[in-house]
Amino acid sequence: MTNWTIARHRVAIAGLVVDSVTGKPIPGAHIEIVGKPAAYEEKLALLAASLGSTGREMERPDTARTRADGLFYFLDLPEGRYKVLAFRPKEGLRVKNVLKVKTDREADPYKLKGDKRYGKSQEDAVVSYKDGFGKLVFFKLQPTGVTGRVIGATNKTAVLLAEVRVQGSGERAFTDVQGHYTVAGVQPNQRAKRRLLVSARGYRTEHLEVMVDEPGACKKIEDIKLSREGG
Repeated sequence: MTNWTIARHRVAIAGLVVDSVTGKPIPGAHIEIVGKPAAYEEKLALLAASLGSTGREMERPDTARTRADGLFYFLDLPEGRYKVLAFRPKEGLRVKNVLKVKTDREADPYKLKGDKRYGKSQEDAVVSYKDGFGKLVFFKLQPTGVTGRVIGATNKTAVLLAEVRVQGSGERAFTDVQGHYTVAGVQPNQRAKRRLLVSARGYRTEHLEVMVDEPGACKKIEDIKLSREGG
């Protein structure tokens, strides 16, 4: 097992965050302890009080960011049960000087800080130093997007390497040998539909609209049928 002792500190919680579609690690993911034992609540309150008297700012000790390999860790936490939340943060998000009483708006950090092109994942963790460090906490983040199949309008067979692209943005995907595709990382919008452009060599381009309004959900849409050029 990897030695998680770092400069005489004890690793209390460590984990890995990956993309649920590709399985690849997600660097820079935001990790936040959203449920904690009373001993840790008291520790944070004391730290907040000490900072308040000095006017200093600091990173929150109950948050972390994943490394390039998708790993993260928290050191020297009091023993007890924790709830840990993982999500991709909004671009440029920094967490400073927020050791304070949370407002209702901050009850779900994902709503305030999360990049809605991905969902969130929450897991339980138990900190106990009796038996040493246990296992990694594993998080899978689901990209927001659409999935489906592209087929020929006449013979209903799969269309290979058809491009499915979200108009006005860079998200796109190509179909596999079964005609399946998944366009991931789409920004959800509850007020307007997104327009998909579907094209393939030898076929007419199709346009269709789809509502992508739920963060962290991959919406399955009906088969897209392409007609042959000149047909």
